[in-house]
Amino acid sequence: MPPPVGAATDIQSALKKALDALAEAGKALSLLELKPGKLALVPLLSHLPPSSLEKLIGVMRLEERSPGEIVVDLGQEARSLYVVARGTLRVSRGPLELGQLRAGTFFGEIALLQGTRRTARVTCHGPAWLLEIPKEALEEAAAATPAVADPLATYARSRLLGNVMRTTEIFRRLSPSDREHLVPRFESRVIPPGAFLLTEGEESERLHVIVSGDVEVRRGGEEVARLS
Repeated sequence: MPPPVGAATDIQSALKKALDALAEAGKALSLLELKPGKLALVPLLSHLPPSSLEKLIGVMRLEERSPGEIVVDLGQEARSLYVVARGTLRVSRGPLELGQLRAGTFFGEIALLQGTRRTARVTCHGPAWLLEIPKEALEEAAAATPAVADPLATYARSRLLGNVMRTTEIFRRLSPSDREHLVPRFESRVIPPGAFLLTEGEESERLHVIVSGDVEVRRGGEEVARLS
């Protein structure tokens, strides 16, 4: 849901102040495709009140990246979230391309939310400008404004399911339109360690897809497989 008109004006004002401060530090913001009005439409940022937004942008680091440069890689420790200010980036896992990121999108939220390592590689398709938000600053913003977690969780869920559709054999056989129709039917569940997802001998009416973590498969009390 977009912010109220008055709030949007305040957001743009706060953004302008923060961006001006970055410009004074010698950043070439005039090259960016994301002007204050557009930046306020980034889902993550539009949920913050002006004071929190200005504080968050104040700790952002503007980075210029080169064509072919890897921004994050599979298995790396997650320390930041990134907003794409300019350019296009490719998201991949091994030889499989999972998608592309363009100005106005953000990435890196999955590993931060789950407390895991990076789940994919993000590579610059061409020259790119990124706004990096340190993990600590994002956590502080979420603590001050809990609503900021909503777009992060929504985007993370959408991306996880999208990745599953592209990488899981049974779903890859479906047409893109069928996959798109199937995604909303999934229900997200967080299973605590040690909990039972299925019980031997009982009927099940659901198909479970693991998007993060590992599970043990046991028969007669003995482990027969591990799924991830």
